Amino acid sequence: MTTTQKALIATTLAAALGTGVYELAKNSRLQNDLRRMEQKFKPLTEQNEQLLRERDKVGSQLVGLRDDNERLNRNASELLKLRDEVARLRKNSKAEVSNPRNKIFDASDPNWRPNWIALRPFNLAQFPDSGTEIERASAIDAGIATPAALLQTWIWAQRINDASSILRTWDFPEGTTEGEKMEEVRDAQRTREISEKNPNVGYMEQSKLRDLFVLGDDYFLAFIEDKGLNTATFVTHQIFRRVGNEWKVSFGKTSK
Repeated sequence: MTTTQKALIATTLAAALGTGVYELAKNSRLQNDLRRMEQKFKPLTEQNEQLLRERDKVGSQLVGLRDDNERLNRNASELLKLRDEVARLRKNSKAEVSNPRNKIFDASDPNWRPNWIALRPFNLAQFPDSGTEIERASAIDAGIATPAALLQTWIWAQRINDASSILRTWDFPEGTTEGEKMEEVRDAQRTREISEKNPNVGYMEQSKLRDLFVLGDDYFLAFIEDKGLNTATFVTHQIFRRVGNEWKVSFGKTSK
């Protein structure tokens, strides 16, 4: 190999080696620049990921709000239907009440008749004395705390024909004066005196409260079972009224 060839080869190797060193240095600089760029953009990447998470969270909330809105719309629709139904029922109820034939009890109508379909039975089991058989001859002042006690006291008051005792068992319409009450009592006393003098008039010897029906406004329709001297049994009816903790016979009110 000549000297010229050797020199050419040496020059070529040196150039290649220099190029390799340059490329190595350049690559190292690029890697350092990449790491710096990564460090620089790392907060932005984390922020972007946070924004993506918040976007997904807001999206889920929007779905929930949309479901809630649809549910509220359905509820509002159902509420409107219920309001319409309540309005219809109120209208029908007013129409029923305004019809005299459908009134359970009308204190302003002296010719009121029971609406047998609308009557509701009253539970007499809450009063232990409800089944008491009341003998007219031995009836006593049993007070007026229960319907059966009222019946016995009422029978007793009529038997002794005492005005104050009769008044205690009676309930008069609002506005009745004391004079009018006493006039009614005197009429009852005179009627009884005439009846006692008439031998053809018989009295019921045994009575019992049979049923009680709710009329409303603390008024009740009482069915009273009466037995006479013969084998016949009669059922009469009378309106009772509950006044606080007391029971009274509603006087001056018919129950045809």
